[in-house]
Amino acid sequence: MAAKYLIIGLTVLCLTLLFGCGPRVMAPARLNSPEHHVNNGNTLIKTWKLQGAFAEFKWAQNLDPTYAPAYVGMGLVYGLQGEFDKGLSTMAPAYQYARNDSQKLDVHIGHMRFYLYGQDRVDAQWLEQIRRYHDQAVAIDKNSPRPCFYMGLAYKTALEFTAAMEEFSRVISLTKTYREEAEREFKNLNRIEAAGPQTEAGKRISIQQTITRAEAAALLMAELYFDEQFRKRAAGTADRIQQRGAATDLKGNPYQADINAVIVLNLNGLALFSDNMFRPDLPMTRAAFAMVMEDLLIRVTRNEELATMFVGAPSPFPDLRNDQPYFNAVMVVTEQGMMESVNSQTNDFEPMEPVSGVDALFGIHSLQNILTNQ
Repeated sequence: MAAKYLIIGLTVLCLTLLFGCGPRVMAPARLNSPEHHVNNGNTLIKTWKLQGAFAEFKWAQNLDPTYAPAYVGMGLVYGLQGEFDKGLSTMAPAYQYARNDSQKLDVHIGHMRFYLYGQDRVDAQWLEQIRRYHDQAVAIDKNSPRPCFYMGLAYKTALEFTAAMEEFSRVISLTKTYREEAEREFKNLNRIEAAGPQTEAGKRISIQQTITRAEAAALLMAELYFDEQFRKRAAGTADRIQQRGAATDLKGNPYQADINAVIVLNLNGLALFSDNMFRPDLPMTRAAFAMVMEDLLIRVTRNEELATMFVGAPSPFPDLRNDQPYFNAVMVVTEQGMMESVNSQTNDFEPMEPVSGVDALFGIHSLQNILTNQ
């Protein structure tokens, strides 16, 4: 499941950055040009309107059968539809049709992205393939930020964080183009490195922009050290044990064992629903994650006063009323340094937004540090 959402997230990011918006105003004589239709296709593909995008790329090809960007676009659509062999064969003519260095660069970058979001579904050596296209792109234009940026994304996906940060650093030093995106990626990886994920599962989930309930359970079990004393305290009281049940919707889920282990704990924010379903694919909201962290902190420290410590207190967050059922949990975890507001300028907490992988990892390790120092 982590791989699925990671691929989706990377695909959206790759396609958003791959295709810049075309000119706002075009001369009437160019409205039926290959360039115009490729621009239209690129706009549609960013919003996953794949059928319409393919039609635009095909129209561009019909107008000029040797227009390389049309073949790149059609190949990417096939890739997004999971037709990887067809996608690669469709993109192949783009090499011979590329008329200048700019189009050659686009062909190499297109292949980098194709392998990035297809990964081992395209080739077991997908990272090596991306490196090869990266080197060819850099040979054409060593000052272009695009090969470095997408090489950085590839290294991040392969969990080679140091190499990824080096690539993003190069982008930042090269030009303003892609700088904002590269700085954001660099910052997130720096936070992940600082949090220090201990497991491959922790690394893989931590790089995701949003995580699901299943992934939150997996991250907890992978990155929170459950020794015997911790496990007994986290298990809670007898009334919690009586509420435990078996989930009916976990068949085939890659995190089934982790979810079952979390279900036994019956944590606030990550327990079974009343119909005995866990709903593993639901996004893990920041409010629910705060409730999980608060519940674990109360159980292990045995400080029940935390459960009502901020009841009736004024809310420091503009988007969080103090009568919300998760208000106390948010206050506890932010006071303890396990979570923080999303926007430092507005101080919004955004409780109903999904928690990111790096924020969840940071919260879990902050909790671990608190417990270690008890």
